Amino acid sequence: SFAYVADGSYGLRVIDISNPLTPKLVGTYDTSGSAAGLTVRGNYAYVADNSAGLQVIDISTPSKPKLAGTYNTPGDATNVTVSADGNTAYVADLYSGLQIINVTNKKKPVLLTSYTSNIAAAQDVALSADGNTAYVTDYQSGLQIINVTTNTAVGTNTAPTLLASYSTGGQTIGVTTCGNYAFVTTQSNGVHIIDASTPSSPRLVGLYDTPGLAFYTDITTGPSGTTAVVADWWAGVQVIDFEAITTPDAFSSASDTASATLTLKVPPSIQSANYDASTGVLTVTAMGMNPGDNIDVSKLTVNQVLSRMGSMDWGGTPLPSYTLTSANVSASSETSFSVTLNA
Repeated sequence: SFAYVADGSYGLRVIDISNPLTPKLVGTYDTSGSAAGLTVRGNYAYVADNSAGLQVIDISTPSKPKLAGTYNTPGDATNVTVSADGNTAYVADLYSGLQIINVTNKKKPVLLTSYTSNIAAAQDVALSADGNTAYVTDYQSGLQIINVTTNTAVGTNTAPTLLASYSTGGQTIGVTTCGNYAFVTTQSNGVHIIDASTPSSPRLVGLYDTPGLAFYTDITTGPSGTTAVVADWWAGVQVIDFEAITTPDAFSSASDTASATLTLKVPPSIQSANYDASTGVLTVTAMGMNPGDNIDVSKLTVNQVLSRMGSMDWGGTPLPSYTLTSANVSASSETSFSVTLNA
């Protein structure tokens, strides 16, 4: 068993992890740029090598990796994913958006097409299980969902088209997919779990704010549920479990995992609330609910705040909070419920 590491200015490193307690370096290849990300398919490692573009490296002999071919993208290649058949590479190319490259001939990669609209600084890219949709993270704007259905062969490709955008609030870095879900990492507010079963209408179904700055994540899936492993900068590695309502059978290969259909249940959480004094109605925005869910209003607390001092008064004394005594209500949708407050 081997781990393949994109190690910046040191290029590609191959580490023997057959004994996880004593990993050892067995091979290196010093790429001409700065290795930022990679994907392994079969006997090849596809390295996003920053200013040197895409590097295709033969790893059939792990102790002696060697260059097979290159394609110098117009921007700075930050990450890459490759189609299941190993013939098409999708490169997040920073200021040059998404570059789609035919790598059937490993020695002579050829550009198929590109997509640059709506992408200010591409960071990462992932594919849907069927390979027809690319999910590209843009540091500034969030997630861009792009139709790449016909971009598979030289001479037959057409321009990719934007299906939808999802704003994470900025500082968006990584993306990985599992079934119909995209797991998106942001430096500002952790991991966003996005239901992309209808790619043109993505919707947030879960959010976990990690203690550090979430950069990249990987997903493992099995009968007991789904686990996200997040690289969280100074806070180290965060391991986040999500309850699975329905799970496929135990997996035996990466392709099984990629094609799995999984439904996630994310614990309900309140995002915001707005009070209309003229009607006495408090409208709450939340996530993780089902329409008709019973809301125990007695568990809700309203805190008094000052615009500049937060929950403290000018003397540093905590302002009062109020536990609601109104009757229980039902969720009107997956994201909202309303409570008429008692006088």
